[in-house]
Amino acid sequence: MTPRYRVTLSEDERSRLEGLTRCGKTTAAHLIHAARLLLCDAEQQGGAWKVADVAQALGVTARTIEHLKERFVEEGIEAALQRKRRAKSPRFLRRRL
Repeated sequence: MTPRYRVTLSEDERSRLEGLTRCGKTTAAHLIHAARLLLCDAEQQGGAWKVADVAQALGVTARTIEHLKERFVEEGIEAALQRKRRAKSPRFLRRRL
């Protein structure tokens, strides 16, 4: 099956993500997303990992990896590293206001 979204990192993006995974001074979410994107990079030596292999290695579902790849391709690297903001506040908070 052909991947829906192909992650192809530029040299700058790759070095930035590798720096995030090595420096140790970033949030856990950024570290995890950076590692996932590096594994999905089609231009890396040896080729990209399959989505199922990345998901199994990192302990998440394949759909999680697909969502990350989709955000990277459609919105860019910043959107892929950040959590998606909620359109509405959680329901239990809306009742109290």
